[in-house]
Amino acid sequence: KEAALAKFLVKAADSNLINAAHDVSDGGAAVALAEMAMASGVGLTAELAGNGGAVENLFGERPGHVFVATTKPDQVVNLAREFGLTAN
Repeated sequence: KEAALAKFLVKAADSNLINAAHDVSDGGAAVALAEMAMASGVGLTAELAGNGGAVENLFGERPGHVFVATTKPDQVVNLAREFGLTAN
């Protein structure tokens, strides 16, 4: 799956479908989203869904998961599916 994810990210970037991407590893979702916001100079609002508690959902490290910034979410989701990936 990680090879498919890498190929998807390259294709999405080459096709101008994504503006930014960040893995959800070191520090989890909270750190990834904060770093993306700081790098772009904009704020964000996020709703994180999950079965765990707030700490696990915000700081749990999930290798193989990536946040992307896009203005074309439907196209990104369709492309992810072409690579056999789940996107939401």
